[in-house]
Amino acid sequence: GAQLVFDNASGKILAVAPAIGTGNLDTFEFTPSVASYSTTSPTPWTCSATGAPLLMTVQGNDLPIVGATFHMELRNAAPGALLVGGVELLPALTSVPPPVTSCGCPYYQNSPVGFSFANVGPVSPFDLAIANNPALIGASFSVEGYHVDFSTCGISTTSVLRLNVGT
Repeated sequence: GAQLVFDNASGKILAVAPAIGTGNLDTFEFTPSVASYSTTSPTPWTCSATGAPLLMTVQGNDLPIVGATFHMELRNAAPGALLVGGVELLPALTSVPPPVTSCGCPYYQNSPVGFSFANVGPVSPFDLAIANNPALIGASFSVEGYHVDFSTCGISTTSVLRLNVGT
């Protein structure tokens, strides 16, 4: 595992960890970063498949921290709809008007890594495991949900969360 050490010469905190497969040590400058999240899509979010806005929200007071699992939930999903989450490294969000889905919902991600998750009702939890890698400290990601239901209008999108990974 990694260890934190103070370098008197530079006055900096270093994370030192065994390099995978080499037997050498990797050294990273440890810069503490505050974990945070925010909603980056327009407020109020009005895109809906059920009459209520589709929202990507955070469970409780969770924060995106290196080496932990970040807990989110998609709210107001229609029963039976396929739910897909998209995660993309920022900066991907731009001020250019986003394209829209067949339901008229804007989508903000260009090429997210997608994965499906269980639709368990109007509040469907989904988790994002954040690797225990110091290189992720300070990284920003966007998370957007996609609600696929061809019995209504097709694809609806959720509000977008911006995650700032911290320690």
